[in-house]
Amino acid sequence: ISQIFYGLIIQQKIFSLLLRILQNEIEDLVVIMNETKLKKIVTRLLVFFIGIPLVLLLVHFSHFNFILLHLTILVLSIIATNELHKIFQTKYPLQSKTLLIILNVLFPITSFFINFTYLKTDCIPLLLVFSVFIILIYEIFYQKYENEQLFENSCSRIAYSTFIVFYIGFLSSYITKICY
Repeated sequence: ISQIFYGLIIQQKIFSLLLRILQNEIEDLVVIMNETKLKKIVTRLLVFFIGIPLVLLLVHFSHFNFILLHLTILVLSIIATNELHKIFQTKYPLQSKTLLIILNVLFPITSFFINFTYLKTDCIPLLLVFSVFIILIYEIFYQKYENEQLFENSCSRIAYSTFIVFYIGFLSSYITKICY
C-alpha cells in the first residue's frame, strides 16, 4: 500500500509540474498574441490556408492553356516587383521601376506563348539574357547622372535590378512548367 501511495504522490507531482509548465506556456502565448508577431502569423496562415489552395485550384483549371494561372502570375509579378523595388530602394540605388516591371512582365507572357504554341525549345533563359542586356543599355544611355557621380553606383544598380528580374520574372516563369 505504501508503494501505491508513493506512486500516486509522484504522479501528482508530475501532473502539477506539467500543469505549471502548461500555464506558463499559455501565458507566453497570450503575451505573443498581444504583440505585433500575431499580424505576421496571421498573414502567413492566410497565405497557407488561402493562397496555396488558390494556386492549386488555378492549376486544376486547364482551360485555354492555364490562362488563369498565367494571368495570376502576371499580376503577382507586377505586385512583387513593386514591393521588392520599394524594399531595395530604401538602401540601394536602383533603375526605373517601370523598366523592371516591363521586363518582369515579359516572362509570364513569354511562358504563356511557349505553352500555347507547344514549342519544345525553352526561350526563358534567352529572355533573361535579353533582360540583362536591356538593363545594361538602360544604364549606359538612359540613366540620368549628375556631373560628379557619373558611374558611381552603376554596378549596384545593375546588380540589384538584375536580381529583381531574375528572382521575380525568371523564377516565376518556371511555375507554369509544373503544369506541363
